Amino acid sequence: MRQVHGYLHAIRGQLSHEPRSCRRLPVLSYTTTDQYMFSRLNIAYDNHWHNLGIVFGFVAFNIIAIFWFTISCPFALLVCLLLLGRS
Repeated sequence: MRQVHGYLHAIRGQLSHEPRSCRRLPVLSYTTTDQYMFSRLNIAYDNHWHNLGIVFGFVAFNIIAIFWFTISCPFALLVCLLLLGRS
């Protein structure tokens, strides 16, 4: 077990705690999900408020765009056509 401990310390990993994994020795190279997300996707937890603000911005823009293209724009087009038809 000392060799395994030395190996895990060298690669900065840990053993899986699954009881069904007796045949092979699963080694997890990341201790948290944050480490995996940052190393693979360059996503850090420190930016969560920034990312949430971007998501809310997209949601607000889509709500405004849906309102504009379904209610305001056709209504404005109808008013313009009626005003042009009178003259």
